[in-house]
Amino acid sequence: MRKYFLYWQNAGNLLWEAYGSYKSHFVVLVILGIVANGLEALSINILIPLFSFFGEDQSATTDPISSFIVHLFGYLNLPFTLIGVLVLICLLFVIKAGVMFVFGYLKNKVKNEYERNLKDHLLSRILSAKWPYLLKQKQGYLETIFTVDVIRASSAIETIFSIIITVTGLLIYLLVAINISQAVTAMTIVFAIIGFIIFKPLVSQARRVSQKSVNLQKDAIHHVSESATGIKLIKILGVEEAVSAIGKLFSKEYERLQNKGAVIQHLAAVFIKPLSVIFISFILVFSYYYTAYNIGALIAIVYLVQQMFGHVQNLQVFIHTLNERVPYIRAVLDYQKEIIKAQEEYNEQNGKPFIFSKNISFNNVVFSYTSHKKILDGVSLTVPRGVAVGFVGESGVGKTTIFDLVTRLFEPDSGEILVDGTDIKDIRLSDLRNAIGYVSQDMFLLSTSVADNIRFYDSSITNRQIIDAAKKAHIFEFIDSLPEKFNTLVGERGVTLSVGQRQRVIIARALARNPQILLLDEATSALDNESELYVKEAIEGLKGKTTVLIIAHRLSTLSNVDKIFVLKDGKIVEHGKSILADHN
Repeated sequence: MRKYFLYWQNAGNLLWEAYGSYKSHFVVLVILGIVANGLEALSINILIPLFSFFGEDQSATTDPISSFIVHLFGYLNLPFTLIGVLVLICLLFVIKAGVMFVFGYLKNKVKNEYERNLKDHLLSRILSAKWPYLLKQKQGYLETIFTVDVIRASSAIETIFSIIITVTGLLIYLLVAINISQAVTAMTIVFAIIGFIIFKPLVSQARRVSQKSVNLQKDAIHHVSESATGIKLIKILGVEEAVSAIGKLFSKEYERLQNKGAVIQHLAAVFIKPLSVIFISFILVFSYYYTAYNIGALIAIVYLVQQMFGHVQNLQVFIHTLNERVPYIRAVLDYQKEIIKAQEEYNEQNGKPFIFSKNISFNNVVFSYTSHKKILDGVSLTVPRGVAVGFVGESGVGKTTIFDLVTRLFEPDSGEILVDGTDIKDIRLSDLRNAIGYVSQDMFLLSTSVADNIRFYDSSITNRQIIDAAKKAHIFEFIDSLPEKFNTLVGERGVTLSVGQRQRVIIARALARNPQILLLDEATSALDNESELYVKEAIEGLKGKTTVLIIAHRLSTLSNVDKIFVLKDGKIVEHGKSILADHN
């Protein structure tokens, strides 16, 4: 029992942490629930004086509520007649309907507002999280948070409100039942406690099944997302059946857990109905042989007991549903705490502005992804403003890492990176990144128009700038030949474009921003010789205006650079202009 109590205490703390900011809404809805259920219970109690019109037994109006109703008619100088009582009952139910409409509206409003705020908050936090943290996330995990966890956590609000209306109804019915018969109410409470003890183990089982389902669902979505990303390789290697078999195992286990959860949920629900009939039959026998109930009181108490059993049945379903939602709520809260700890420091208030008129320098920079191996080991270099430099070396020697450090996606373990003598850690992060144009070897395109892909969420970029950038990237003539020109949709991940065309659109995206520093990471790897020539000419035209850093395996790309740095084992082993001729 203590374990059960602790679980619900922890669950209560969890719900308060998740929805505590909406406490005023909960108070209003509790009040509305009390009013709505009170109106219905009052209508039921009026059955007692109502039935007094069909017989001579005037004891029907001896209970406190019935007596109050009779006196209320007298106080208002209204005749206590059959029609008057029926009008009162109808009026109470109409008012209750209005209250329930407001209740339903507020319930949905709070749920939708919570979901919107939560999604906005999480998206904002994810986009401003540190790059190392994001790299560690499983594929499909963020999608699961948004499409599953947030939705289920939001729906839990509806369940809580349903519990509120059910519990308030149960308490109101209980008070009215006590007003009519304390003995029958006491028997009902005892019967309910016995039922609670019998069905209590099902709640614990439901909680365990729900947690397993949540974890399994995340793994299944990760498997699907991972498979979708590598579908081309899967087909080429002919391993479709193996991948499908793993998916089927996830589906089969999830089906088993869902079936088990459904059995647990319905097991208690299906027995409440027959148990209520048995108990009501017992009440009828008890009333017939041992009490002097009139027909009105008997009908009212039987109806109240039936309603209470119905509410208990609904409450059992709602608690089971809330039990299922608790793991999702916990997952959302845990992720919120986790993502807050992983936020980048933008230095917007105390950071220095980005001023670049002299050079970028690395001073004895050391960096490692793990403690086992240093990717950069004491790298020092200087790049003057307005020049173009290249980085060459075998894969894994730290070329891309240098770019990631310049953009502050990573922070060096030791050493410093300076722009005009200012450590980039002290510069406002937004200023730094706004000054950088970046073309990576991963060609990311939105499934929208060519223009949108070049603009890439920067509304300050004009159509003229888009056209100029497209010309510099040698993609304008191709775009101009398209049916919708710059408004042509590129398809999912740019599927309607060739690899070379995609790469030139991405180069145009970087050039449209007129960056002070341009980072090209294998930016010409997918271009043919003619297109590469045009891009090299564009880079040559940037000299003196933009500082260009280029990573390339094709040495021809670096023919016009001012200096080349050769990396090996995390160190710069050679640098200079003559390196290209030596390697050729």
